[in-house]
Amino acid sequence: MEPICRRVKDTGGVYFVPCFTGLYTPYWDPSARGTILGMTQATKKAHICLAALRAVAYQSAEMIEAVEQDLGDIKIQAIRVSLVKL
Repeated sequence: MEPICRRVKDTGGVYFVPCFTGLYTPYWDPSARGTILGMTQATKKAHICLAALRAVAYQSAEMIEAVEQDLGDIKIQAIRVSLVKL
């Protein structure tokens, strides 16, 4: 996905809301639904991919902030993520 995202400099105004089965930590709204907004005739696949990648990053950051609040003085220093080919 990253090679596709690198084809554009920004999302072109596209926003991706990745909550297809509800919105969870830290909002807990199981009725929330995912959507893609801001598409035009100029929207490319790379714009949608970048919007999706950023949305997941923002959701992850919010989850980390919520965990840090629960942990108190303990701060998360690093997170390691790897892809598994199925």
